[in-house]
Amino acid sequence: MVYSFIHRPEFINTTSLGFINLAERNVVLAILAGLAQFWQAKMMTTKRPEVRGEGAKDEDMMAIMNKQMLYIMPALTVFIGLSFPGGLALYWLVTTILTALQQLYLFKQKEKI
Repeated sequence: MVYSFIHRPEFINTTSLGFINLAERNVVLAILAGLAQFWQAKMMTTKRPEVRGEGAKDEDMMAIMNKQMLYIMPALTVFIGLSFPGGLALYWLVTTILTALQQLYLFKQKEKI
């Protein structure tokens, strides 16, 4: 016995919470990870003031690219999440939710100042 709390180290149980098999692809987790990433990215977008002058064209192009990435990256997350085992999608989901909650907390703190 390698560790007292690991009875059979040659056997890894890939079932999480008793019903989610993380070794197989999981459509629900992949979609939830994509939605969570969209939510987090949407939180970061702000209304920008109207800009006139030389740099306005460059800023408009950057705004267009940011808007495209708002939709493309979550779609890419879902696509990759469907291609790999559910453990990856679960990792992305939990990490994104925790990051978004941290952002919400920091935004609330900034409003108080």
